Amino acid sequence: MSTVSAKDRIDNDAVGVSDAYTTDRIEKGRHERQDTILSGTTALLVFAGLQRGIGFGRSMFLCRVLTIETLGQWNMAFGFLSVAMPLTVMGIPGTIGRYMQLFCKHGLVGQFVRRTVLATIGAGLSATVVIVIYREAFSQFIFGQAGHETLVVWVAATLFVMVLFSYVTRVFVAMRHQRISSFLQFLSGALFAAGSILAVVTGQASSTGVVVAQLVSLIVCCSVGGYYMWRTLRGVETHVAIGEVRPSWSRLLPYSLSIWVFNGLSGMLYVVDRYMLVHFSDVESALGLVGQYHAARIVPLFLTSVASTFAVLLMPYLSRDWELGKTANVGERLDLFVRVVGLATFGVAVVGLLTVPMLFQWGFGNKFELGMAILGTTLACAVALSTFSVAKIYLLCDEMASMVNAAVAIAIAVNVGANLLLLPRFGLYGAASSACASAFTLLFLMFGFARLRGMPLSVSTLWVALLPLTLLLGGMVPVALLAFVSVLIVVSPVPFSQVEKDQMRRTVMRLMRGTHP
Repeated sequence: MSTVSAKDRIDNDAVGVSDAYTTDRIEKGRHERQDTILSGTTALLVFAGLQRGIGFGRSMFLCRVLTIETLGQWNMAFGFLSVAMPLTVMGIPGTIGRYMQLFCKHGLVGQFVRRTVLATIGAGLSATVVIVIYREAFSQFIFGQAGHETLVVWVAATLFVMVLFSYVTRVFVAMRHQRISSFLQFLSGALFAAGSILAVVTGQASSTGVVVAQLVSLIVCCSVGGYYMWRTLRGVETHVAIGEVRPSWSRLLPYSLSIWVFNGLSGMLYVVDRYMLVHFSDVESALGLVGQYHAARIVPLFLTSVASTFAVLLMPYLSRDWELGKTANVGERLDLFVRVVGLATFGVAVVGLLTVPMLFQWGFGNKFELGMAILGTTLACAVALSTFSVAKIYLLCDEMASMVNAAVAIAIAVNVGANLLLLPRFGLYGAASSACASAFTLLFLMFGFARLRGMPLSVSTLWVALLPLTLLLGGMVPVALLAFVSVLIVVSPVPFSQVEKDQMRRTVMRLMRGTHP
């Protein structure tokens, strides 16, 4: 008789369990209909569209009422939160979407949530205390100068609540209640915008006032989300048969560690150009350059944030297919999703390239003239990063996050090296160009690594990924190319085959009828 290890039995159970059996565990606990990819995407698009619209309006409002240097301070504070939050949580929320279904199948989802939430709270409190104690050093690190210790304390408090909010939203996504997660994200953005306006009206038009507004919005959303998470999970725990092999936590820890490294590296990738500006630029007001850079990245941030949220949504569904042994199906679907996201973000970027400079000229005169000069570069960078956020899912499902980490580390090295070369000579132009070079390096490294692990990549996927480079040329070149690609989609099997077009057409029809796939 052959001996089967516990891990192998778990893997076999995960592959053999049906979708209905897996999801019934939560449905028996709470009689709430879970979202399919179609309904989840619908909720995502509706709430994300509203949230991003509010966020864009908030950013425009802050650009108008804050000085360029104060805007730079806020941008550096937010950038620090973007890096510190994933480093603080040690990759724990990243394991939720990947393993929630496996623990649910074994009746251990309650235990899984309890342990991960306690670890998250402990990590958040530890990081907050360290930042408060060493606030002078963090002021120098974040803003390149001393004197911002009070702001650092508020940033530390915001970090703790942001950690909790990230956990709550990831739990709802993992349980395929995307509508709740999307609503919480929308509510957070709406309250943040309202709080920012209130801060300005009450005479607190400062980076501290904006950070406090974000803190208050996160506290409200964490309270609402935590309550509904408790209600949803109450009674979910099911009986586990005696002798049944339970999921091993040792399987989660390596994956959590790799996600921790990946999130930390990804956060550094997104902010390294601004830290290079603050610490290595020769100008006196480096925070002013960061403020200009912030204005140039309003629309690009919209693209990357929506694409990242879409990738988080996809992960539980594709992870389920992977556990069922449908690895080829995951690769084919991701190849299609990469093209869809690449073309969609490129189209939005082209529209932004034409309209944003006119909008800023009309609203703010020449206040952000330097930032608008690098808009094409920041848009090209954003499209590449948006495509990457979807492409990396294949390696994460394959539990090869080490490959993703290696690609991100190489991209950071490219960014830093290019900045050291270009920043002293070209200033803000050099920082934006360095970020763009690192983004495309990251994207094509990801394609190469995923291909080595068996993901199919069509030729159309590769040339779609190259389209945003035309944004660097500006003018009508990207507009003409977008029009040409639009015609190709209609009259030829490029970049989508007829089978893929029929599949997307059926999906749209089901969406219009309000049915599920």
